[in-house]
Amino acid sequence: MENYQNALKQLIKNSLFLKIYIILFISGLLLHFVNEKGVIFLWINEHHSPLQDVIFKYGTFLGDGLFVLIIALILAFMNFGKSFLALLTLAIGGGFAQLMKQVFFSNIVRPSKHFADLDLNFVENVTVYSSHSFPSGHTATAFALFCMLSLMFNKSALNIIFIFLSFLVAYSRIYLVQHFYIDVLIGSLVGVVSAVILFLLIFNRQGFLASKLANSSVGSLFRTS
Repeated sequence: MENYQNALKQLIKNSLFLKIYIILFISGLLLHFVNEKGVIFLWINEHHSPLQDVIFKYGTFLGDGLFVLIIALILAFMNFGKSFLALLTLAIGGGFAQLMKQVFFSNIVRPSKHFADLDLNFVENVTVYSSHSFPSGHTATAFALFCMLSLMFNKSALNIIFIFLSFLVAYSRIYLVQHFYIDVLIGSLVGVVSAVILFLLIFNRQGFLASKLANSSVGSLFRTS
């Protein structure tokens, strides 16, 4: 256990993605506590524009399972281990989010039903769901994938891109009237925690995946300065 705790501390120390995420998550949690449910959603819904409609309509697919499969296929041409790890990330991060929303929080409705008496802004040709709101599966999948990619390819520029794309998906889920703020906030946590746990379990053991995934970028995450 102590070995994993030390590895986690070193991982956070050397991962720009995790540092930024921790700061933003804590800030986001404070924002949630000072606002009633629906306030942030309604504010975002009031600020629609044609350009944002296009960006978030298509950007939200970065959190779709099909996108993860495409990334895994691309990674397969570079490194089989990384490709397999991307698929595991989808199975664990996205799968756990689905388990939560389908089993433990199945009674929580989405904004379209919660605010059925309001005249909300919707994006054209986007199917809006009404049930199983918490947590956001797209957000969990996006954060799990991009967090894992940031750990596999530990470059500052890539870390910035990955964190930006993660939050783009999270914001899109609220913008498209699919989720509340708390849905995407906890969805992001599910994704990041899933990716970090999976990463630590693999890189603290010797074996097939460890040897396949080992490289200078990954190894640098555990180096002491």
